[in-house]
Amino acid sequence: MEKIKVLLADDQELILESLHIVLSMEPDLDIVGLAKNGEEAINGCKQFMPDIVLMDVNMPVMDGVAATALIKEQMPATKIIMLTSYKEVEYVLAALSHGAEGYLLKAIHPRDLAAGIRVVQAGGTLISQEMASKMIKNMNHAAPAKNNEPEFRKYNSLKT
Repeated sequence: MEKIKVLLADDQELILESLHIVLSMEPDLDIVGLAKNGEEAINGCKQFMPDIVLMDVNMPVMDGVAATALIKEQMPATKIIMLTSYKEVEYVLAALSHGAEGYLLKAIHPRDLAAGIRVVQAGGTLISQEMASKMIKNMNHAAPAKNNEPEFRKYNSLKT
């Protein structure tokens, strides 16, 4: 069985080392690199060609969302899971719009994180239920009020 190559990017040393220790215990995961900011994450991706990047959102030098955009542009096969303490929907939408395949909160149980990595590696998308609920509420509030007339009728009435 081929191991899933994972690069970890987080500016907090404790989080970075903890993730490294916990995920290294998974027999199918191989931690290939550690990065302390978005720029290091990009360089690590070029050097180690990971399958998955666990990317913090808020980091110095270059944040995780900007790094995600550049990684996906240069190495589109690399999958990115945002792992953060931020619960704001804007961060989720920004990360996903730049190509991230997942968005998880750091409060996740290590077993669930490892399982999430496997889901994304298999082609899935990963968003916690809490974040998905917030996104749906946000979209419902942001949706413009619709006219009662169906869209196709408007179009047909224009064709005379």
